[in-house]
Amino acid sequence: MLERMGLGSLRIAQVMLVAAPLLSGRGGTVWVVDDDAGAGVDFTTLQAAVDAASDGDAILVRPGSYAPFAVDGKGLSIVGEEGAVVDTWPDAFVSVQVANLDASEWFLLLGLDLERAGTLGVAIRLEGNAGNVWLEDVAVTGQGASAAVVQECASVVIVRCEFTSVAFALLPDFVFGGSAGLFAQDSSVALYESVATGSKGAPNSHPFACVLADDGGAGLATSGGDVFVSGSTLRGGEGGDGVEVPVTFVGAGGDGGAGLDVQASTASALVVDTTLEAGEGGTGASCPGGNPGPPFCDPGAVLSFASGVARSVRSTTPLLEGAAGVLDFEGDDADFVVLGISKTAYLFPLPGALGPLDILPATTFAIGSLPPGGTTSLPFTADDLGSGVDFAVWYGQAAFAGLDATIRFGAPFAAVFLDEAYGF
Repeated sequence: MLERMGLGSLRIAQVMLVAAPLLSGRGGTVWVVDDDAGAGVDFTTLQAAVDAASDGDAILVRPGSYAPFAVDGKGLSIVGEEGAVVDTWPDAFVSVQVANLDASEWFLLLGLDLERAGTLGVAIRLEGNAGNVWLEDVAVTGQGASAAVVQECASVVIVRCEFTSVAFALLPDFVFGGSAGLFAQDSSVALYESVATGSKGAPNSHPFACVLADDGGAGLATSGGDVFVSGSTLRGGEGGDGVEVPVTFVGAGGDGGAGLDVQASTASALVVDTTLEAGEGGTGASCPGGNPGPPFCDPGAVLSFASGVARSVRSTTPLLEGAAGVLDFEGDDADFVVLGISKTAYLFPLPGALGPLDILPATTFAIGSLPPGGTTSLPFTADDLGSGVDFAVWYGQAAFAGLDATIRFGAPFAAVFLDEAYGF
């Protein structure tokens, strides 16, 4: 039942923050990782922290450069401070892997950048997860492969992330390219306010024949499962170039990649207020150049577009006890907004609503109608977590009821609260 509270906006936010530790304090341990050992540091590598952590623990990552890590069957909250980066490692094709969560476990990755430079590989792979995986404010770069791969995952929520795939030259004439920025297979994925860019296609040359170079990669490619995309940009990569090697080798340019490539086996794909950019065709060498890609490719006719602007709410995060934060709401003029908060997250389609509910169950608070311009901000102060509680995680999402009576679920957020002892 919706709580229509006769309180001002600030009071509503304060009540919500008081409730948050009660809802979401997981009672686990906070492990501190810093690549410079010292007082207050538990580990200098992420893998060591993951191995030591138990279900429900949090890992706080200080600024620094870290080796790849894998999480197998363990629900954790990994929170990176600004400047925390997982870099390339010569013997790891995948920088971060999260696999085999059961339905009672959930995983959060917040504020950690995943970069690959100089070696072939995927930046993050999510595989075989029955529990929810949540990525927020994560920048991901893949080399010669998709930046992110999602396979057989029941519930993946992605908020304000950037996925970039770039071509990788193993040798001057041996290039891996044409990969999607984000590839999802047999999974349910909700993508909000994010950017996904495919890589340029690999070049090609052939003696006396205009053989095509590879096509550019899609921004987002999906095969099987369901996808929901809101307020995002999906950008296809450029087609590969034809290469001329005097005197006999020539090549035709590859076609540009699609912004969104929906394979025929996908059950459904819904897009709201999202830019789909086609990749440019590659150049030819004594042969024709490639064609621009399509904004979207939908051979199975399962892709649909919904009208209206994307909705969202975001929170300052992470926050220490006593720190000031802001909740920012963005929708359409006169939207009536109800905010829900929960300790758990999972994709849950509601009949008649636009977009999935990402948090369940939720405690709700009536925020009221948005003013002209469709935005409002609510300041708050993070409450004390209480004795023996080092951190709390709660998930928030707003329902926006427009003048057409349609309920639209906006981009959600994950808010992390830490004991003041973990000062940034």
